[in-house]
Amino acid sequence: MTPGPHLHPQYAMPLQHQPRAVFIGLGRHGPSRTERHILHADWAVHVYRYYGSVTAHGTTHPIRPGHVSLFPPGTETVYHFPDRSEHLCAHFHFPEAGPLTPGVLVPAMQDLAGRFLGINSALEDASRAFAIHPLRACVRLWDVLWQLSEPLPGSGAVTVNAHPPCVVRARELIELHLNEPLSVPALAAAVNVSHNHLTRQFRRSLGLTVIAYIRSRRVERARHLLTNTTLPIRTIAEQVGIDDPRLLSRVIRSALGRTPTELRRDGLVAVSRTPVRTAASVPRSPL
Repeated sequence: MTPGPHLHPQYAMPLQHQPRAVFIGLGRHGPSRTERHILHADWAVHVYRYYGSVTAHGTTHPIRPGHVSLFPPGTETVYHFPDRSEHLCAHFHFPEAGPLTPGVLVPAMQDLAGRFLGINSALEDASRAFAIHPLRACVRLWDVLWQLSEPLPGSGAVTVNAHPPCVVRARELIELHLNEPLSVPALAAAVNVSHNHLTRQFRRSLGLTVIAYIRSRRVERARHLLTNTTLPIRTIAEQVGIDDPRLLSRVIRSALGRTPTELRRDGLVAVSRTPVRTAASVPRSPL
């Protein structure tokens, strides 16, 4: 547990691994006005529709409609509520995560505000799919958890794992326009900060200048297209925003130590070693 810059503690959740849900659905408190719970092996996320409070790890969190809580396995939670009360909830764990797996910090309690309808709807979708398509439900839950790890826009709250909004928005614009000429002044203007401020924030957040980050994204996309498609190198150069194939070759060799031709050959070798699954090779499920 990590104290955050806001009022509620934060927990490190291994979101790089997909969660496996054991329950997604509607929960009810009552008829008593106090309940004590411990989930020994599972995380719990609750989206609330009532007023009350919950105490965990010595901290009492007020509950309001539109609030969401998240507690890790083994947490004793004590709920207080005025009457029978309903909430959407999910219990889940991360089977592929180990004790040393790094986590993404998520607040124990937060007010969803303008995000409530979207997250509530997504969790309802996961609940409906859970019995019939559990994998689909888990993917939906995974997306909800990632959304909960992001600070509410305009709230001023920043989790330790979050990048500054100008960096996040600039990276989104870079991905959308990677096939076009990109400049730091134009990106800075698009995200409403100065050239120098954007450069400083990139260095602090990513350890790279804006130009170095753009170059790394161009190289990575070119590497993918070279090893996974048969597109001509000239076409790939255009798709990654480098019009001259010779310049692309120099950039890739400098970054990866290999030429585009060598990368393409590596991709063809990998494909030739991958068995092709035919209808006859796919095992049939018993009826």
